[in-house]
Amino acid sequence: MTRLFIPAVVLGLLVPAVALAHKVNVFAYAEDGVVHTESYFNDGTPCQNSRIVAYGEGGKVVAEGTTDTEGMFSFPIDRPQDLRIVLEASMGHKNEVRLSAAEIGGGEPPTAAAQAPARPAQAQAPPVDPKALEQAVDRALARRLKPIRETLMRLERAQEKPNVATVLGGIGFILGLAGMYLWGRSGRR
Repeated sequence: MTRLFIPAVVLGLLVPAVALAHKVNVFAYAEDGVVHTESYFNDGTPCQNSRIVAYGEGGKVVAEGTTDTEGMFSFPIDRPQDLRIVLEASMGHKNEVRLSAAEIGGGEPPTAAAQAPARPAQAQAPPVDPKALEQAVDRALARRLKPIRETLMRLERAQEKPNVATVLGGIGFILGLAGMYLWGRSGRR
């Protein structure tokens, strides 16, 4: 009985750490016509050299590539559209995130009215192109919100790390299974 108990305890201590380390997360946001992604495992380890594929309208591949050593991957987007960004990490782990066209927003080139040369001062203010104004506001907000977005991603990553209670609960569960197995084996003799 003792020779089975010790290996069961050792196995029980190893399994929860391995299982929790492989949950994979991916976050994405758009800024100035570029979509930025950040990918990492549950323990905070960046997903290095993991494949990222961005699908646009009709399932068409808009961009694809691999994450860097920090788990980051960025790609330009020529126009706002709904995106489904899929991360394929090591050992078959996969996750995805969606960005709406509204979240991408500022990817369109400026309109002709926004590119027109400045006019000499007149008594009346020149008409404002609402779309150009909206794009300018979107770009300004994206620049101001970037540090907040990054802080929120770091906080979410910290919350997803396994805590002591989760690890101890997993160990207790495995020890309980081992105990039931050993109890069952002892009843047969």
